[in-house]
Amino acid sequence: MTGVANAFSDVAFTDKIYPATQYLNSQGVIKGYSDNTFQPDKVINRAEAVKIILSAAEIPVLESISTPSFRDVPSDSWFAPFVEQGLTLKIVTPQEKFDPTREVNRAEFLKMMCLALQVDPNKYTLDVKSVDAPDDAWFAPYINFAIKFDILDRAADQKAFPEKSITRREAADMLFRTLQKGHALRVQTLLDLTENQLIATLQFLELQKLPEASLSI
Repeated sequence: MTGVANAFSDVAFTDKIYPATQYLNSQGVIKGYSDNTFQPDKVINRAEAVKIILSAAEIPVLESISTPSFRDVPSDSWFAPFVEQGLTLKIVTPQEKFDPTREVNRAEFLKMMCLALQVDPNKYTLDVKSVDAPDDAWFAPYINFAIKFDILDRAADQKAFPEKSITRREAADMLFRTLQKGHALRVQTLLDLTENQLIATLQFLELQKLPEASLSI
């Protein structure tokens, strides 16, 4: 079987996010740094979040933008096409500034991800709740949805920390889990893995199965 090399030098085969990073990298959703590292614990910003979310949702973007809608998004920036498409699809809120370098928290990432994948959390019976996601909070449906479908891990005290800045590790993990729940993973990519990589990925997918429901993606 023809295999692919480990995508990132700092994500070991035994790492929980190994299947996620291998798959998402092969699909062009995430990329590493020039030293072949992924830097999983690095926090992502708004520009990076929009890019990986739109890429995971396979939403096409223009190659260039002549007149950006946000004054802090240069037309020649790598993220301009993604931000503009995000605005068009109402994944990004229209306002004067986009704040591309501002860190993204868990709640914001989940909302953008659901909007891009056209997943309505209110469509599902959310019989689980997080103690730090009150019913009247705008992010409550997204947090509770992610908990129900095992997309977001909670701490031992049952808190989801919706306002915590999200890391590259967490973002990759959430995206991969969401795609897997919706059966949106590309089969050929899995077939291209080496035997050991395939076994690890299949074991991960088996553990993540939800017998009672699947997402509609």
